[in-house]
Amino acid sequence: MSREELLAKKRAFIAEIYGKIPGTLDEIAEATIAVISRTNETVAGFAWDIAFGNRISNSHAAPVTGEKNWGGKDDLPSGYPGFQGRVWIRYYESPKGWCSDTFRPALSYPGTGGSGSYNGPWTDISTAYYNSPARLKNNIARPVIFSWDYRFFADDWPEATYEAQKDLVIARLTNSPVPKIKHSFVWTDPDLLAKDKEFIANNSHQVPA
Repeated sequence: MSREELLAKKRAFIAEIYGKIPGTLDEIAEATIAVISRTNETVAGFAWDIAFGNRISNSHAAPVTGEKNWGGKDDLPSGYPGFQGRVWIRYYESPKGWCSDTFRPALSYPGTGGSGSYNGPWTDISTAYYNSPARLKNNIARPVIFSWDYRFFADDWPEATYEAQKDLVIARLTNSPVPKIKHSFVWTDPDLLAKDKEFIANNSHQVPA
């Protein structure tokens, strides 16, 4: 199977789950939620802060049709266009195995990080939980939150990254400053978000045990 055929197969898998090939950055995030929920534990929340770059590191991951370059070999590409930044994910229950691996079927790649809120969208509920003596007495389940540095590549998502790449090309052709192309996404299950707010309100007066 050629790399182009492999990419088509992976994209078809995502489209089967999500219902279509993502055509926007928001839809990539939504598709990622759908794929991870299908292949692992159901996602309760998902967020990212990312920015477009023309040379995203390919040391540990690369576009399906590209090459990894661990060690910076001169005869291989040193990066590819794409988005990178930070990702946060929240589950209802602890996921099975290495939860960062569940991103790969969605054509996106976590890096350094792990369990914890990492100053993300669920920092308040995480802090309230660990500062509340009631969590032990009432056997309250802890928020299951992970975060990593994060990237995905434009070659895997040409429809969703077209505008970013177009703006970059125009800037170079016109000798203009390269625009800062950033994107943020935050979603939490509304029912869980309501429970978070209730817990924080009921425990904000308490001090660490």
